Amino acid sequence: MVSRVREVWTAVYESKGPGQRSWTQQSPDESVRLIEAHGAGPEGSVVDVGGGASSLALALLDRGYRDVTVVDIAPPALSELRTASTTRGHQTTRLTTVVNDVLEFDPPKRFAIWHDRAVFHFLVEPIQQARYRARLTSLLEPGGLAIIATFSPDGPTACSGLPVQRWSTNSLAEFFAPEFESIETFTSDHVTPAGSTQPFSWVALRLSNTAITQ
Repeated sequence: MVSRVREVWTAVYESKGPGQRSWTQQSPDESVRLIEAHGAGPEGSVVDVGGGASSLALALLDRGYRDVTVVDIAPPALSELRTASTTRGHQTTRLTTVVNDVLEFDPPKRFAIWHDRAVFHFLVEPIQQARYRARLTSLLEPGGLAIIATFSPDGPTACSGLPVQRWSTNSLAEFFAPEFESIETFTSDHVTPAGSTQPFSWVALRLSNTAITQ
């Protein structure tokens, strides 16, 4: 399954430019606002899971964040990101890229901020969702911030030929409770480069200081 998913996303990045990818954002405004409102600041370590050629990583590096990790299953996406970061003059030591599936990601440290825009909704099996929650809980620092955005109940049922599970803000908050406290929720519409509208559900969650993370 992982190899098939990697093939899908690798093919997308190799065959389509940023203006042809439905998820492309000119500016990751919602993500940046949540991170600056609820996160640990530029000193805190950030991981963007499934970030691809992450506009968020570039925006955070532009703002002085010193430890940004982007995890993606498609090598061309991360190559594109590194090139863009170098072009902007970022120090290479501030950006780490990891080719991996989020469910297999096992770094030697925890993060202050976990960001996921449009990865969790591809996990349509309960066992995948449970593994994701366990990964998130174990890889986030106690008191850390998790930001998760998925297609909302009136959003698309698939993306790039892969099925998704749509979530409301309430169902997301309930799924990650009680280890995570919901600190902000909202919905927004993403307009794709082609002009289509995709409704998203957003949650900002705080990991309890007493959560079991082993």
